[in-house]
Amino acid sequence: MLQSSAYSSWLETNLRCTRSTFFRIASFLQEHGVAFAQAKVKKHSYEKKVAAVLYFLGSAGGYREVGAAMGMARSYVMEITTEVVRVLNAVAPAVISFPRSRDGWTAVEDGFASPHGYPGVAGAIDGSLIAIERPEDYDGFYCRKCYPSLNVQAIVSPDRTFM
Repeated sequence: MLQSSAYSSWLETNLRCTRSTFFRIASFLQEHGVAFAQAKVKKHSYEKKVAAVLYFLGSAGGYREVGAAMGMARSYVMEITTEVVRVLNAVAPAVISFPRSRDGWTAVEDGFASPHGYPGVAGAIDGSLIAIERPEDYDGFYCRKCYPSLNVQAIVSPDRTFM
């Protein structure tokens, strides 16, 4: 299904990535140990499972919405999402890095100063509230629109990549 170029606009709209980026992400996850070995259902392709996780991570909907969109049970979406997030946490130190020298920080600062005219900037922080399904025992944060959410923040370099 996702191998077909006809799904390019669906990938960009729902997963917020191009077809080639999607397959690079899937390959990266497979190389780093996401085998979905615990998954009891074998009828979904590896790519479809990755698509379900990206759909969950990139949308304001919850597990139920992703399950309905992808033809999977809510509990199954929870299971495969947990597996991907576990691997992402494990590889984070290898793929998320900040400059370790003064020259590195100067290069980042110069990257913001030259095209944008922002001297003294060493990173841009942005955040987003991601809606979640309310767990039964939830005492967490509710956004101003009165739904439970997670506050996700990221720091990016001048070329808009995560640091």
